[in-house]
Amino acid sequence: MGRRKSAKELEKQLQYAKAREAYNPPLREDGAATRRQPKVAVKYAVLSPLAEADAAFTIQASQKGA
Repeated sequence: MGRRKSAKELEKQLQYAKAREAYNPPLREDGAATRRQPKVAVKYAVLSPLAEADAAFTIQASQKGA
């Protein structure tokens, strides 16, 4: 059984919901550059003794992080 919310909590939630509803995300300017970072495939070997001998998995990482 949950507790009852106070009037203050309900007013705060209502204010938050109204602010979310009124929010308009900024428009991107025409020709504006995006921040897409090139990705590179990074392969990791599985070290678990329960895995197959050649088990590995590949993830996509940004070139800066790789």
